[in-house]
Amino acid sequence: MSKAGRGGRRSGAPAAPGAAKAHRAIRSGSARAGEPVSAEAARLGSTALGILGLLRFGPFSGYDLKQIADRSLQFFFSMGYGQIYPRLAELERAGHIEVDAGTAGGPRNRRRYAITESGNRVLEAWLHIDSEPNRLRSESVAKLMLAGPLDPERSREIVAEHRAWTAQRLDVVRFNREAIPNPPPHLEAAISWGEALLEAELDWCDRTERLLAEMT
Repeated sequence: MSKAGRGGRRSGAPAAPGAAKAHRAIRSGSARAGEPVSAEAARLGSTALGILGLLRFGPFSGYDLKQIADRSLQFFFSMGYGQIYPRLAELERAGHIEVDAGTAGGPRNRRRYAITESGNRVLEAWLHIDSEPNRLRSESVAKLMLAGPLDPERSREIVAEHRAWTAQRLDVVRFNREAIPNPPPHLEAAISWGEALLEAELDWCDRTERLLAEMT
């Protein structure tokens, strides 16, 4: 399988052979189950697919999508305005979303979009593709490892900074949990995942501070 077929092509890279044919099949509804729709899902990328997923809950504007993403997805699936509006335009051109008729003539940030049948097919295909493994990345941990015994004081500062930042994020997750009473199970699972991960990071800060104290 080609690199594009596994993870989607980079922006600006040539389309994979057959992509245009697959795209026409998706829009017409004649796509054979699985293959062409999966190729389109891989081509779109995670931000566009996340937008399609949110639009399943109702028509939203780009502004609405950013607010919803900040409350529900931000700790594991970030979206910025600079990503949302270009992806909305791309999805509209592809026929996967459409502008709500009542807002079609308004300013860009107030136009509401709804998912179409082709958008639903692409989203369903993506949901059934195996997820890529998580790639953990932490600048704090990298700095701590590199500072090491050369600068013990800076090592302690790095852990303290990481603790403060993690605690702040955990407060936001808990605030969002309280703002959504009785969330459905899938949303509860997402929130609790973020909460558990941040609590584990705070536990790591405790253990690392004790470890560094033994070095002095």
